[in-house]
Amino acid sequence: MVEIIIVGCVGMCLGAVAYNSIQESENERKKNIAEYIRLKLAIIEKEIDMKKMKYNETKELEEKFIYEYPNYSLISRKKLSRKIVEIKYQWFDDDNMKDIKNMSFELNNIRIKLSSFDIIHINNILFRMKH
Repeated sequence: MVEIIIVGCVGMCLGAVAYNSIQESENERKKNIAEYIRLKLAIIEKEIDMKKMKYNETKELEEKFIYEYPNYSLISRKKLSRKIVEIKYQWFDDDNMKDIKNMSFELNNIRIKLSSFDIIHINNILFRMKH
């Protein structure tokens, strides 16, 4: 009878430990998903800001080139301004670019911890947020 009680207690203790372990891994999974979504949205926001900056600079150069190069066609001025801005941002390493690179690195580290089902779930959430 004592053996049955001891086995029962050990079984209950192991069950409790297993339950706590499952709960902890589930909480960690939820934290990783939340952090992944937060990082992904922050990266998207910074990329949008960068695109706006590039667009605004391109438009400013186009306006400037109207007076500087009046003999050039509109298409030529647009190509020239886009090329200048593109070259500038290739070599221009500002805080936004560093932030995007760092966040992408963190995002990849979190992605490794998540299952493929979690990634599909996250992509569905992000897709719904866009539309």
